Amino acid sequence: MIWGAFSFSGTLELQVVQGRQTAAGYVQMLQRASLMTEGPRLCGNSWVFQQDNAAVHNARLTKDFFRENNITLSDHPACSPDLNPIENIWGWMEDIKVLRRNLC
Repeated sequence: MIWGAFSFSGTLELQVVQGRQTAAGYVQMLQRASLMTEGPRLCGNSWVFQQDNAAVHNARLTKDFFRENNITLSDHPACSPDLNPIENIWGWMEDIKVLRRNLC
Protein backbone atom coordinates (compact mmCIF):
# COMPACT_ATOMS: atom_id res chain seq x y z
CA MET A 1 0.00 0.00 0.00
CA ILE A 2 1.16 3.54 -0.69
CA TRP A 3 0.27 6.68 1.26
CA GLY A 4 0.55 10.16 -0.16
CA ALA A 5 -0.52 13.71 0.58
CA PHE A 6 -0.80 16.75 -1.62
CA SER A 7 -1.96 20.35 -1.69
CA PHE A 8 -2.21 23.11 -4.26
CA SER A 9 1.38 23.99 -3.35
CA GLY A 10 3.02 20.58 -3.66
CA THR A 11 3.25 17.05 -2.38
CA LEU A 12 4.70 15.06 0.47
CA GLU A 13 7.01 12.13 -0.19
CA LEU A 14 5.13 8.90 -0.90
CA GLN A 15 5.27 6.42 1.95
CA VAL A 16 5.23 2.65 1.41
CA VAL A 17 3.20 0.72 3.98
CA GLN A 18 4.35 -2.84 4.57
CA GLY A 19 1.64 -5.26 5.68
CA ARG A 20 -1.51 -4.23 7.47
CA GLN A 21 -1.67 -0.61 8.64
CA THR A 22 -2.09 -0.05 12.39
CA ALA A 23 -2.65 3.19 14.26
CA ALA A 24 0.92 3.07 15.60
CA GLY A 25 2.26 2.44 12.10
CA TYR A 26 0.13 5.27 10.70
CA VAL A 27 1.46 7.73 13.28
CA GLN A 28 5.05 6.65 12.57
CA MET A 29 4.43 7.08 8.84
CA LEU A 30 3.06 10.61 9.38
CA GLN A 31 6.19 11.40 11.37
CA ARG A 32 8.44 9.99 8.60
CA ALA A 33 6.53 12.11 6.09
CA SER A 34 7.34 15.14 8.28
CA LEU A 35 3.67 16.14 8.38
CA MET A 36 4.24 18.59 11.24
CA THR A 37 6.75 20.66 9.24
CA GLU A 38 5.66 19.98 5.67
CA GLY A 39 1.98 20.83 6.23
CA PRO A 40 2.71 24.44 7.25
CA ARG A 41 5.43 24.74 4.58
CA LEU A 42 3.01 23.75 1.82
CA CYS A 43 -0.13 25.41 3.12
CA GLY A 44 0.77 28.11 5.63
CA ASN A 45 0.18 28.11 9.36
CA SER A 46 -3.59 27.68 9.20
CA TRP A 47 -3.51 24.44 7.19
CA VAL A 48 -6.04 21.64 7.65
CA PHE A 49 -5.32 17.94 7.11
CA GLN A 50 -7.95 15.79 5.42
CA GLN A 51 -8.19 12.04 5.74
CA ASP A 52 -11.05 9.63 5.37
CA ASN A 53 -12.65 7.66 8.18
CA ALA A 54 -10.45 4.56 8.06
CA ALA A 55 -10.17 2.80 11.42
CA VAL A 56 -6.51 3.81 11.89
CA HIS A 57 -7.48 7.45 11.26
CA ASN A 58 -10.05 7.35 14.05
CA ALA A 59 -7.97 5.42 16.59
CA ARG A 60 -7.31 7.11 19.93
CA LEU A 61 -3.53 6.98 19.31
CA THR A 62 -3.94 8.80 15.99
CA LYS A 63 -6.29 11.40 17.45
CA ASP A 64 -3.84 11.99 20.28
CA PHE A 65 -1.02 12.51 17.75
CA PHE A 66 -3.00 15.18 15.90
CA ARG A 67 -4.06 16.89 19.12
CA GLU A 68 -0.51 16.87 20.58
CA ASN A 69 0.89 18.34 17.35
CA ASN A 70 -1.87 20.96 16.95
CA ILE A 71 -2.87 19.58 13.56
CA THR A 72 -6.38 20.60 12.55
CA LEU A 73 -8.42 17.90 10.80
CA SER A 74 -11.19 18.57 8.37
CA ASP A 75 -14.49 16.90 9.17
CA HIS A 76 -14.99 14.12 6.65
CA PRO A 77 -18.33 12.36 6.30
CA ALA A 78 -18.16 8.59 6.51
CA CYS A 79 -18.19 6.74 3.18
CA SER A 80 -17.83 9.90 1.10
CA PRO A 81 -15.06 9.37 -1.46
CA ASP A 82 -16.51 12.15 -3.64
CA LEU A 83 -15.19 14.66 -1.11
CA ASN A 84 -11.71 13.12 -1.08
CA PRO A 85 -9.55 14.39 -3.97
CA ILE A 86 -7.04 11.54 -3.57
CA GLU A 87 -9.67 9.21 -5.04
CA ASN A 88 -9.08 10.83 -8.44
CA ILE A 89 -5.37 10.04 -8.23
CA TRP A 90 -6.05 6.40 -7.32
CA GLY A 91 -8.31 6.22 -10.39
CA TRP A 92 -5.57 7.63 -12.64
CA MET A 93 -3.07 5.16 -11.19
CA GLU A 94 -5.41 2.27 -11.93
CA ASP A 95 -5.82 3.51 -15.52
CA ILE A 96 -2.03 3.58 -15.92
CA LYS A 97 -1.74 0.07 -14.48
CA VAL A 98 -4.33 -1.25 -16.95
CA LEU A 99 -2.65 0.56 -19.84
CA ARG A 100 0.75 -0.93 -18.95
CA ARG A 101 -0.74 -4.42 -18.67
CA ASN A 102 -2.31 -4.06 -22.14
CA LEU A 103 0.97 -2.85 -23.68
CA CYS A 104 3.04 -5.78 -22.35
